[in-house]
Amino acid sequence: GAYYRMLFVRGAATFVPRVEPRFSNPAPPTPLFHLLNHGLPVMSPDLDLSSLVRNDPEGRRFEVNRRTLVDEEILAFERRRIFDRCWIYVGHESEVRNPGDFRTRTLCGRPVIFCRDTKNALRVFLNTCRHRGAMVCRETEGNARNYTCFYHGWSFNRDGELDGIPGERDYPSSFDRREWALKEAPRVESYR
Repeated sequence: GAYYRMLFVRGAATFVPRVEPRFSNPAPPTPLFHLLNHGLPVMSPDLDLSSLVRNDPEGRRFEVNRRTLVDEEILAFERRRIFDRCWIYVGHESEVRNPGDFRTRTLCGRPVIFCRDTKNALRVFLNTCRHRGAMVCRETEGNARNYTCFYHGWSFNRDGELDGIPGERDYPSSFDRREWALKEAPRVESYR
């Protein structure tokens, strides 16, 4: 029978700088783009997690503070603690067969583009313009030569490189396109 390799990313929710390494392998993924934190704050050092859960087996009581279900700070903390440590399924390699094929997904609350680049290699980009944070691909699937941010019209090629900027001559000479390429997932692997 035919076997298809599945694609996974590691550290898909690594969107804010970490204070301590959380991976057992020697090369932990690097932090991604800060805007993808979606405004969720980093966990306050003064938040006492032990005050959120009361577990008293002898008294036959187990209580969870309501705050754990609605607090965005706790949600951000849980996302980092869970998704920074494990592989996240992105999709089947068979879903994107040809150069330029793409599918957009949301992983751990963050928009991504799962695609094939110019050389037909699998890539996973954050579906966010580095300039103003708008989505660069608003379609769910297809084949594209580039992705364009609707905010200012910046365009990115299949390889994630910034390749078009309206009014580029008005930018300072220090402007370097390479610094504004789409961000990639820190680690992408195939599993059979």
